[in-house]
Amino acid sequence: MKNKTIVAVTAAALLTGFTVSAADKQPVRERADHVETKIDIDKRIQAINHLDNNASVMRHGMAAVSKETAVPLAKIEAEHKEHPNVGLAGLFVAHELATRTHKPVEQFLKAHATGKSWTEIATANNENLGTLDAKLSRIEQAMRDAK
Repeated sequence: MKNKTIVAVTAAALLTGFTVSAADKQPVRERADHVETKIDIDKRIQAINHLDNNASVMRHGMAAVSKETAVPLAKIEAEHKEHPNVGLAGLFVAHELATRTHKPVEQFLKAHATGKSWTEIATANNENLGTLDAKLSRIEQAMRDAK
């Protein structure tokens, strides 16, 4: 009789534990989605673009952008001269979005020139801001290491 009671109590505890665990996971997922939408890549882009004022740091940044996007360094250099107000980080985001959406880079550069933020442009094209932020972080670190 004692064994049946212990088994019943243990089974009830396990079932309750699984129910609570499953209920707890839902809010965590919702919070994770909520946090992801709060990422503002424009702040990181501004920080990176501020770093590229130094010629040697800019060369390291261009190499990092080329590495992250698989775009030849010569093309990055040419686009940087053609669009000096965009900065290295803006060029990176434009190329990253172009790769994922199969749209031309110029489309994203023009959208940014009309006043849209990079976060808005990336979100409108269903880009994962967390992934972009991680890649921008690597570019920023490469530039900081060059100092």
